[in-house]
Amino acid sequence: MKQYSTTFATKFAAFAVAIFLAGGAFAAEPVKVETENTMMLFEREQSGAGERLYLRHFGPKIADEAGALALAVKRGPISSLGTDNPLAYSVFGESGRGLNRFGGLKVTHDDGTVTLDLIVEKIERDGGALKVRWRDAVHDFRVIQTFRPRADADVVETWVELVNGEKGAVRISRMSSFSLVFPMLANDWRLMSLTGEWASEGEVVDKPIERGRRIVLDSRSGVRDAWLNNPAFMLSIGGPSTETDGRVIGCALCWSGAWEMSFRRSEVDLLEVVGGPANVAGDYVLDSGKSITLPVAALTYSENGKGQVSRNFHRWARRHWMPNGAKERPTLLNNWEGTGLLFVENEIVTIMDGAKSVGVEMFVLDDGWFGLGERVRNTDDRGLGDWYVNKEKLPNGLAGLAAEAKKRGLKFGFWRSIPTGRFRRKAARCAADAAARRSFSTSPIRQCATRSGASLMRLILPFQTSRS
Repeated sequence: MKQYSTTFATKFAAFAVAIFLAGGAFAAEPVKVETENTMMLFEREQSGAGERLYLRHFGPKIADEAGALALAVKRGPISSLGTDNPLAYSVFGESGRGLNRFGGLKVTHDDGTVTLDLIVEKIERDGGALKVRWRDAVHDFRVIQTFRPRADADVVETWVELVNGEKGAVRISRMSSFSLVFPMLANDWRLMSLTGEWASEGEVVDKPIERGRRIVLDSRSGVRDAWLNNPAFMLSIGGPSTETDGRVIGCALCWSGAWEMSFRRSEVDLLEVVGGPANVAGDYVLDSGKSITLPVAALTYSENGKGQVSRNFHRWARRHWMPNGAKERPTLLNNWEGTGLLFVENEIVTIMDGAKSVGVEMFVLDDGWFGLGERVRNTDDRGLGDWYVNKEKLPNGLAGLAAEAKKRGLKFGFWRSIPTGRFRRKAARCAADAAARRSFSTSPIRQCATRSGASLMRLILPFQTSRS
């Protein structure tokens, strides 16, 4: 199959090159961003309005760059209106132009106009990163997009900075971290995402993206970015993929606020993907002379199924995002699946014995250890914020369990949730910390992060507003 595809691609590329030469096409210049195993190949092309930048390839490294540029043909069938249908589009979506008709940006300029026509002003290298500077054809409004390869993880990070050089404020109704049309000819695209809420987190949804349809994923729940939908996805190209087989694009938006991603498959089977923070509270006002930097989106590609996408992201997070990501973590067990909220001290000690016998290095006491009187934490609708140890369950307190863990050579931690306003008294705000200091003043303690239905790892790049 690969040999046939290569032969077809070579013949088609030669055919496309002949057409372009015969038609007097402008000379094109390739620009690329590479990791160890993948490549993003762009093309700079002059047109009557100015220079454009097109994404021609995102996938495995290729030697025949000229062939890839030719294969990504620029024009498709004539529409019913008698106009050409482009098969490739500007890297960043302009409102009202081409396939990116949803666009990565929607702005109202200081003079009230709403059009945006982005022309490439400059393309430069910043270390290993590619930095593309666009300007609006009419207004002093600029978009700076960075593509930074993380070569050792086969991940490309991309983000956008918006700069207002106009005399007055600009109102931004939509601002995306990325707006790409993936240039892969495929007659089948499938979208995998995660949905769910508390106690049903991470439900897999895998569905086809039908031709001419648009799918939207979003979250409007403030800082709970993964409530209902997770800000990440995988795209299977050319049919369903498995853990070990298939072409897959993966993306994670590194933002913990409200967000939106949309997916639109064209009539010629290209796929437009737009994603970034969502303006749920209204337009963002960018004052004259100021700029705003949007969150990072991380992109990766695999020819070996979804499992490779996951491993790429794991390497990327450990090596480039997590503090001390290369540090070895202890093997951990908690008691939630075994006991839920109802347990007594002896049961917990027995679980510690079992954990030690199979090589576990750390034990974490889960939910249910706190709450007094009518607010005892025996059900999940009470007790949060009452950070006092329930001595009926734990007569020797947290310190007693920490001592038992230490006898067995286990590290010890306990679960604590962020309170949601259900306080028993004002002192409850700091009671857990005070209890920890009293109980563990002479004992080593490792308090674990809260167990959350949102995500195991929070990747945040806050908005940055600065003067240009």
